[in-house]
Amino acid sequence: MNLKKDNKILRKSFEQSASYYQKARPDYPEGLFDDLIHAANLHPGEG
Repeated sequence: MNLKKDNKILRKSFEQSASYYQKARPDYPEGLFDDLIHAANLHPGEG
């Protein structure tokens, strides 16, 4: 077992998967986070 080689393979696989995920997933609608903040009744400095 070669841990360094395994880590390199896993890193490459993850980076490729992350890229595919980013391309395939839809973007969040504009204003979504503002709506969530409002719905949760959050204020600057909280959380």
